Amino acid sequence: MSRVFAALLAAAFALALGLASQSHALQDRSGHTPTPVDSYRELVVFEIDGCPLCQIFKRDVASAYAQTPRAKAIPMRFIDVARVDTDRLNIAQPITIAPTIVLMKGGREIARIQGHPGRQNFFRLIEAMLARSE
Repeated sequence: MSRVFAALLAAAFALALGLASQSHALQDRSGHTPTPVDSYRELVVFEIDGCPLCQIFKRDVASAYAQTPRAKAIPMRFIDVARVDTDRLNIAQPITIAPTIVLMKGGREIARIQGHPGRQNFFRLIEAMLARSE
């Protein structure tokens, strides 16, 4: 019985090692290799339902960002401040202005843009924020 148990344990260990060594080669459906959680970056846009500047930001800036190659590597998502307890998020300061664009890395705030900066300024500011997050 102990030999059977030892053989099963050895097989499970070998399988676990094999899966761990292959995890870096796994890809998602889009063909991208997933990044480790601690290096995952995303842009989180905090908005308020019905906010005119938030709607303009979505129309003019977010739609343009979605068309860039950068958007595949660093996705943008929207969170309605009224529907989420922002105290539970790992952000440096409370959200006081909508929209607020927060660069998150590994679930922690790296930098933010408060308000609607305009399309050209947004892309310049994002590049500067991303350079600091490398």
